[in-house]
Amino acid sequence: MNKLIHRLMPQIRIRRSYNRSGYILYLVMSLLLVWAIMTFSLSRYKSGAVNLLSHTSMQSRLTCAAAAGMSEIWALARLQANDKIGKNDETHFYNMLNRVFDRNSNEVPPAQPYFCERAFSAEQLPYASILAEEISAGNIEVRGHCRIYFTRLIRKSPPAFSGHIEAIVTARPKSDSQEIIEIKERRDFKIIDTRDIFDRYALYVKDYGFDYNRTLQKLYIEGLGPPVRSSVFLGSRHAPPYQAFKGISGPAPIFFDFDFQQNKNLVPALIGNLHSPIPAGGVEIPSINGSVRAASKDNVFWAVPMPLRFKPIYDRGDFRDSDFYTVEALQQGYYKTFVESAQKTSGSQYSVPAMILDDWNRCGGNYADSQVFRMVVATSIEAWNYLYAYTDARHLWDDSSWTAFAKKIQFSGLSDYIETMKRVHPDKTVAGNMPGIFGADDKQPVILEGNVFFRFFKIAFFDEFTTSMTLGGKSASVEMPAIPLHFQDAAGNASFLNRAVRVHGLEKQLMSREVDEIPVNSLFEIGVSPYPQNVQAPENLFPNLSVAAISYRYKSPEDFIAANTTQMADNSKRLKIDGIMYIESGDLDLSSFKSFSGHGMIWIGFRGDVYLGDLAKSKPADILKIFAQDGNFIIKSDRPDVKISASLLALTYFSDPQRNKAALENRGKLIPNRHGVEIIGNLAVDYLFLADRNYGIPAGKSLVIKHDPFLFTPVYPKWSTIGPVRTVYSVNASREQSFFK
Repeated sequence: MNKLIHRLMPQIRIRRSYNRSGYILYLVMSLLLVWAIMTFSLSRYKSGAVNLLSHTSMQSRLTCAAAAGMSEIWALARLQANDKIGKNDETHFYNMLNRVFDRNSNEVPPAQPYFCERAFSAEQLPYASILAEEISAGNIEVRGHCRIYFTRLIRKSPPAFSGHIEAIVTARPKSDSQEIIEIKERRDFKIIDTRDIFDRYALYVKDYGFDYNRTLQKLYIEGLGPPVRSSVFLGSRHAPPYQAFKGISGPAPIFFDFDFQQNKNLVPALIGNLHSPIPAGGVEIPSINGSVRAASKDNVFWAVPMPLRFKPIYDRGDFRDSDFYTVEALQQGYYKTFVESAQKTSGSQYSVPAMILDDWNRCGGNYADSQVFRMVVATSIEAWNYLYAYTDARHLWDDSSWTAFAKKIQFSGLSDYIETMKRVHPDKTVAGNMPGIFGADDKQPVILEGNVFFRFFKIAFFDEFTTSMTLGGKSASVEMPAIPLHFQDAAGNASFLNRAVRVHGLEKQLMSREVDEIPVNSLFEIGVSPYPQNVQAPENLFPNLSVAAISYRYKSPEDFIAANTTQMADNSKRLKIDGIMYIESGDLDLSSFKSFSGHGMIWIGFRGDVYLGDLAKSKPADILKIFAQDGNFIIKSDRPDVKISASLLALTYFSDPQRNKAALENRGKLIPNRHGVEIIGNLAVDYLFLADRNYGIPAGKSLVIKHDPFLFTPVYPKWSTIGPVRTVYSVNASREQSFFK
């Protein structure tokens, strides 16, 4: 048994050795397999990572190129949106945005949306293409597409639209047509017509003014034309309760003092006015008294060319001899010529002096009972020559003193005028001269709207005469002095002086008087225009604005200034204007800005004054309108004179129709603040004043308004505003899900 065991033991050892050797091989093979798998996996992982990195890098470069293309499209859109040079280029943004105004109303909102589009080739996106070339060695191509959708009519007249611009930019590698990056952005836009009814006005004033005839502070208007003509409206809202205005239907009249020396260029137009033309006349009064002729020569601008016999006028009118019995100058002339002369002359009881004295004693000083006086009146009516001429206030009185010319007996017919006006119309007691409504040299016509009339004066008298009359069968020489025909208020009492009679020219009364019935507008237009054209309530006229047309809203003036200030190379500040820019409330100080660029309006909503200094355009076609809805324009400058290129509208507006506008504390106005002011644009205010010790225009300075031709007739009145915020942003990397269909 043991032998058998010993014989088998080597075989058993060999088998065990064989089993151990296979295990090691298995183990080695397993390790090799694991190593191979790990090597293969690591190789595949590294390959995938490399591919992923490569793909990610390409996607990043494509996105970068596409973003550059998108920025270039928006930059181009903003650059071209208001560039009129592209009006005839169908691919130009200006043409595309303004094309809507040429469409039929049934093709655009609100009838239906309207859109137009254009494509951008790689050549039309040069900056994006340069970037793509740099980052991909010329392997990336950038293309774009843009659609402009007009979706809403936000104002009917003048029309304004809103909508959005959708831009899509595609970037793809030239080596792989399947790989793609698309970016889509959308931004809102508005396109408005910036024209307004106030654009045709150089000056628009709603309230009654007291300073038009100032001599130390002057208003000058430099209108446009020909062929166009600027307008000026002077309203009479809140007129003072003068007695002269009682019973007047319509707006209270405004009077311009005509100064025939200051306004010498207007004299021919005034004489030939289209309302009540004055017949041809002379330059001196044709009195038989040489001193009267000489005195009148430089003090009147028109005189009746030859003496008018009074007897035909007497016959035409409802006159009686007794009308003249109470004429003080006639009584004085009779007493001096007849009674005093008779008292100094001795004679028989049947002599002419005795007859005169006897008649005087019998009448007891009552001229109407004197037979001789009545004979003198009858003789005078036959012998009188009626003379009259036109002059102005400044040749009659200065402050409260009558001039030497006005004190001469023949020209003293207005001696009671000032006292009468103190009672009925205090403004008329001041002798001034009219504003330069027709330019500094009165050679630039404007259309003047409002109840505005000239004021000048007629001086009238019966000329002195020498004749003979028969007393007691004896002929006596009669020398009667000149009889001034005094002004008499019709509201006082009626007399032959103010009785209606056809005299000559536009004169229908004998008396000296103010001539105030010729409309200022009649120099170049027919008649008076009390209201603006097609407007029956000028006090309710405001800028034609719509909340929907607002391009930008700002909480405060500080926010507005922060967003729209450009620092120039010379360290001056320029204001950027882009459509209608609304500021809720607060004072806006623009006095530090020297210029502006763009086209549009700054709208101050509630309780906000605007401070202004010198402000110029960056280019002629720029337009800035500033609407202070509840505030004033206040001049703020270190310089004595300022020049502002803007349309300034200070018209207080409240939406509550029940609120009494007469009780409002604030009336929109321009406050010169002791500066001379020149406005190149226009001015519309509730109340206009020139003279004020603290806030007005200094003596010797002026308010000059030069109507801007680009405001009256814009190069193109439409203005497009593209929103700064994207309302849609999307990125696509799938060719199958491309944005562009």
